[in-house]
Amino acid sequence: MTETFPLLDVPTEATDIISFDEQANGGPAVIRYNVPLPGRHTGQRIVRLDLGLTSDDFNGESVSALPVSIEALDWKKPAGSSMWTYNADAAALLYELRLNDVRSTFTAVWMGVPSLPRNPDGTLVPTLPMDDQTILQQIPQFNDFPPDQKAAILREVRLLESSWNSFVEGLSIGELRLPTKSWDGRQMVMTTTTAETALGKHLEANLFLIETYGISSFLGDYGLGPTIRTFTLLPGEETKISIKTWRSTQSEVAEASSIVDSYTTEAANRFTNTVQRETTDKANRQNTESWHVEAEVGVSWGFGSAKVSGGAEGEYQASRESFAKQVEDAVQEHTSQASSARNLTVTSSTEVTQESGQENLTERTIRNLNLRRVLNFVFRGLNQEHTTKIHLLEVTVGFTNGATNSWQEVPLSGLRGLLEQVLVPDKIDQVASQILGVTGTVMDLADNPVATLVRLDRQQGGTYEIGPVQPNDDSTLPAPPEDHSFFYRFRRGPLNQGDKDPEDRVDGVLLKERKLTMQTDSLVVEALLGQADALDSYAMTSQRAEAEAKWLANRRLEMAIDTLEKIPDPEARATAYAQMFNPPPAPVSPARE
Repeated sequence: MTETFPLLDVPTEATDIISFDEQANGGPAVIRYNVPLPGRHTGQRIVRLDLGLTSDDFNGESVSALPVSIEALDWKKPAGSSMWTYNADAAALLYELRLNDVRSTFTAVWMGVPSLPRNPDGTLVPTLPMDDQTILQQIPQFNDFPPDQKAAILREVRLLESSWNSFVEGLSIGELRLPTKSWDGRQMVMTTTTAETALGKHLEANLFLIETYGISSFLGDYGLGPTIRTFTLLPGEETKISIKTWRSTQSEVAEASSIVDSYTTEAANRFTNTVQRETTDKANRQNTESWHVEAEVGVSWGFGSAKVSGGAEGEYQASRESFAKQVEDAVQEHTSQASSARNLTVTSSTEVTQESGQENLTERTIRNLNLRRVLNFVFRGLNQEHTTKIHLLEVTVGFTNGATNSWQEVPLSGLRGLLEQVLVPDKIDQVASQILGVTGTVMDLADNPVATLVRLDRQQGGTYEIGPVQPNDDSTLPAPPEDHSFFYRFRRGPLNQGDKDPEDRVDGVLLKERKLTMQTDSLVVEALLGQADALDSYAMTSQRAEAEAKWLANRRLEMAIDTLEKIPDPEARATAYAQMFNPPPAPVSPARE
């Protein structure tokens, strides 16, 4: 393939940007633009399933049984008293277990700091605030950390200290205040459950599907953005300019970061809040808060419910499609806000200010070397196009009876075991088929049905053979049998994306795809020469004469070199060279007497 570049008008053979010699086991290595950016962003959606079940359809033990940690509290409210009594040792253990699930990194650090004093009756009391130096002295393994990491540790300890005090205070007034992950999965918050609910007096059993979605981004084309600043330099003029990007201060980075191209915790938090606002109304969010507390998902993007009984499986498919569209809109809104905060400034300042961030202000000196015309500089932002893809990665099954610490979550391969634990026997096969029916087929971007499950049949010797699902005559999927001779699993890798390049595919089912444009922190500068002359006729004539004198000097040098090249004898050429370029000094006239 041959391309012609208009400016050069020279046929040029088009080649890959970079390639290496062929290896025996492969072709040349090349730089590609359709490789997904690192740091794929993932989130989960919890959907409560309306399976037409009643309380009698659930195993009575699974609904009423309390977690051992809650039962061991021995939480009681004596008659005539407004305060609750409890087992202090069991309470401390419950808190530590919950904290391990939420903050595994600093749990061991904090649990060794306070002395956890007791009242005379054995109940727990809040810890007294400690100064920073005391905390660091009791954590010797962190003494060698740099100051910024020490500050982060201190913040964690303060947060955990406050969490413990809230937990202790709640026990005495009939409130179970336990640490849990925030909706974005990256912070710790306290959630409160009343004693009646925690002890199982107002329980409600539910089955859930937990869908894991991914957002992958691919680089696209570059393009010129809006004009940031223009400068005009007069002939021979010089000035200094300062360039400041949105990465100059930490606050600007936090505001302008995006999950698409500059992943940060602040960006993830803002995006999660945007998705929650798009996908979950306030009433539904309040009703499902306990689901989130129990599920402890990494990043919660939304909660919903769908009826899947009585031939209403289409409602679930519609809710998934609607959710994918809402996430797509949330990505658009999130990136638009981040892009609008990416301010680039170019000023003609002679001072450089130190800023706290990833870089300082950049100062440059520019000069107009022309003596007849002005020189204009146009600074424009550089935009980057991204292709974002929303895809369904995995589906798991969850259950809770509404009590604290009763959440269970299993992959589809463990569906039979979970249902045997929480349902009465005659409902297991029916519910399993209903759940498999709504997870076994997903409509992709082009509204094509995609089979998402594979069946694993147990062979002799304990191995499993992977094959396609085998539906019943009525198109339902048979439930995994009691002997566990086969089970289902969510398919791995890209699904139904054969029309795309291998590097352009994403894992799971592609649900949405959109092109987005983001401002970068780079500038493109164009220099435009003015057309009008800035000299009068005399100055122009003087410059022309000076230019002609330089041209004549160069012409004379060319003629001398050309003459030397025509002399064949080296000695004669050297003599001529010396006479031309190093002539002997002129004779000195004798002084007059």
